[in-house]
This record gives sequence, C-alpha cells and structure tokens, in this order.
Amino acid sequence: MSLLIKKLDQALEIIVILIMGALVIDVLWQVFSRFILSNPSSFTDELARFLLISVLIIGGSRLVFITLYLEQTSAALNVPLGYVYSVLPLSGIIMLIYNFHFLLQNFAGLRTSSLLEKTNKD
Repeated sequence: MSLLIKKLDQALEIIVILIMGALVIDVLWQVFSRFILSNPSSFTDELARFLLISVLIIGGSRLVFITLYLEQTSAALNVPLGYVYSVLPLSGIIMLIYNFHFLLQNFAGLRTSSLLEKTNKD
C-alpha cells in the first residue's frame, strides 16, 4: 500500500506542478496582453479560475493527510485542520454520487430537459 501512496504522491506532485506552471503562464499572458498590448485576452480569466480550482482540489486531497499526520490545528478555534480540509474529499464523494445518478439516468433514457424540473419531482 505504501508503494501505491508513494506513486500517487509523485503523480500528484507532477500534476500540481504542471497546473501551477500553466497558471503562472496564463496570468503572465493576461498581464502582458492587458498592459503591454492594450488588448486583454478573452480566455485567460476563465482559464486561471479553472486551473486554480484544479490545483485546490488535487492538492487538497494530499493536504488532508498531511495536516492530520502533523496534527496541525487552527489558531483561534484549535480545531484539527485535517477535519476542516476533509470537506474536499467529502464533496468529491458527493459529486461522485450525483454523477453516478446522472449516468444511470442517461443510460436508462430518463434524463429530462431541465435539471430543476427533475430535482423538484424527486
């Protein structure tokens, strides 16, 4: 199991580094195109947002383990930070449940035109 965790850590490290590199290049291009070219790029704001979310979610999965292992706590409330950060994997589980439900509906041909209508019926 520790070999699996070690390989996963290495893969996550590479992925986060690549995403952070892309984020830096994206933001630098935005600044350059806005202030030097006086023609701001139209996609960089959205791309930066998506890249930052990706780094937070991918890196956050490791952060939960590290803060629990190091027994770090918040300054004011003295709450273990690992418990606070565990919101990330818990929300991932909830997303998986909703996606699984969505896939089952698609395969069964039960998908409605409006998610809101379907949600209100349930």
